[in-house]
Amino acid sequence: MVRDATRPVTIRMQVADIDVAREIAGKRGLPCQTYIKGLLHQALQRERKAG
Repeated sequence: MVRDATRPVTIRMQVADIDVAREIAGKRGLPCQTYIKGLLHQALQRERKAG
């Protein structure tokens, strides 16, 4: 299986948003960064389709 190339990025987020993401990710058994990356990917796909 070939994986898509990745590149590290740094973003600043509201502390409260990070806290919520950590809580939800923990409930889903995911690392926080993986959860946020998935959310961002889904949002970008929706925006692309919305045109």
